[in-house]
Amino acid sequence: MFEINFNKKVIYGPGAFENIGKISLEFGKKTLIITGKNSTKNSGVLQKLQNILNRYKIENFVFDQVLPNPTVEIIDNCTNTCKKLNCNFIIGIGGGSVIDTAKAVSAMATNDGSIEEYLEIGNSYKKIINDSLSVIAIPTTAGTGSEATQNAVINEPKRKLKRSVRADKLIPDIAILDPALLSTASKEIISASAMDALTQLIEPVTGKKNQPVIEMMVLDGIKK
Repeated sequence: MFEINFNKKVIYGPGAFENIGKISLEFGKKTLIITGKNSTKNSGVLQKLQNILNRYKIENFVFDQVLPNPTVEIIDNCTNTCKKLNCNFIIGIGGGSVIDTAKAVSAMATNDGSIEEYLEIGNSYKKIINDSLSVIAIPTTAGTGSEATQNAVINEPKRKLKRSVRADKLIPDIAILDPALLSTASKEIISASAMDALTQLIEPVTGKKNQPVIEMMVLDGIKK
């Protein structure tokens, strides 16, 4: 037996990012944009995103304090911001850590407590019960696959741990995959992303729990 859960919609292609305004209207008129400190600003992608949202009269706010390996503190701070602003949905634009943050915040915006209580530590961690806020995931790197998974990896510095929070409700509603967004990435990021993608394609087909549907996908991916 196996189960496969996907996003409600995946939009792929050069220029797909340009449709973010129309897509966002499906989820409300106020959004929190979650991103990193530098890359989307330096590339101009963040400003372009805001310009499109403004044209569609979608009120938008930016939380740009996400670091690689986001911490419990960052998630909780971002969640508090989201709640205070009463946002209807979340846009995560950046690398895997940014999208993991967006997913975690979407869940904590509708569930009680700190993200720390939901991390898979021991056997007594809390479960995500309430539906999360809708998330539009826009990766600006390739390889992590965070835009299509049901878990978010969070760093807990106090206990020197990295653990996941996991629930079907964490899968982003929409993933926008626009290869043009990778054009400003450095050669080092592109190379690391390619190796990340290849590794994650090899793992499912060689693992003991590999499944035929996934095997068809990953074998084709490995060739590419």
